[in-house]
Amino acid sequence: MSETAVFHWERVILKNVRSNDGPNIGNIISEAGGTITVIQGSSREYNIPKSAVDCFD
Repeated sequence: MSETAVFHWERVILKNVRSNDGPNIGNIISEAGGTITVIQGSSREYNIPKSAVDCFD
């Protein structure tokens, strides 16, 4: 993928994240550099590369 799916990353903070096959992953709590941080429940955090984002709705 050569182009980013999101142009204004600050607008996706607190938005829901789903995997490509549909399950809910959690909510975006921050973005910095080349990653977004997603929290699931109260204890699990994931740092996901922005390059892994396919789309934004």
